[in-house]
Amino acid sequence: MLYEEALKSDRFVSTRQRMNNQFCDVILLVQGKEFPAHRNVLAACSVYFDTMFSSQMKERHEKTIPMEGITSYAMEKILEFIYAQDISVTSKDIKETLPAAHLMQIEELLDVLSNYIANHINSSNCFFFREIGKLYSLKDVIESADFYISYKFDEVYKLTGFCQLPLFDVVSIIASDSLNVMDEGIVFEAVCRWVNHDINKRESLFPILMKSVRLQLISTANLAKNISPKVCICFSFLTLIIFIKRKR
Repeated sequence: MLYEEALKSDRFVSTRQRMNNQFCDVILLVQGKEFPAHRNVLAACSVYFDTMFSSQMKERHEKTIPMEGITSYAMEKILEFIYAQDISVTSKDIKETLPAAHLMQIEELLDVLSNYIANHINSSNCFFFREIGKLYSLKDVIESADFYISYKFDEVYKLTGFCQLPLFDVVSIIASDSLNVMDEGIVFEAVCRWVNHDINKRESLFPILMKSVRLQLISTANLAKNISPKVCICFSFLTLIIFIKRKR
């Protein structure tokens, strides 16, 4: 308890010093705005700054350091977190603060942002957040998005985001033991939908996807329905499947 109180006190003092520009030994210049800070505080929380200030990089000796590729909003939120270990996360932080936190390798902040994303995944953003997770190597975000997609598959496979997934990801989703579907025909329709989204490039991939579809659980009528030129592909392949099922 005493340690926690002392830690909070130190953070308060450090934050006050930064705000009053006391003992600051570096200025971060972002979009024309100056952010006074302390090198030791930055280095303690960020691998990016630790490397910058402890290596032979020219920034090690410079008083003012221009920061490219981030916004002044993101810089303010990052310093707020570094000094106070607290942040009020909004959707704007996913767009601006997350890329900056990833660049600066601030793991604790990335964890906070990942948790925010995981708690705000829904049908309208699950594929977007999944890509965000992959882009910034956020394992928890990817797992949360995959869980949601698997649980709500009968809804989300109809979205454009599903059709934009690469082959490996589609196979991973439809082959998952956690896939929640009442009818295997939905998986088959999803495969047809994905291939038909870019038929010229994906037609040859259809047999690969079909290996993950449990054909024995799909009615012949459902298979035949999707042979329609507007919906499906590999006509001869599907015709053969139906023929085999009828023989059984």
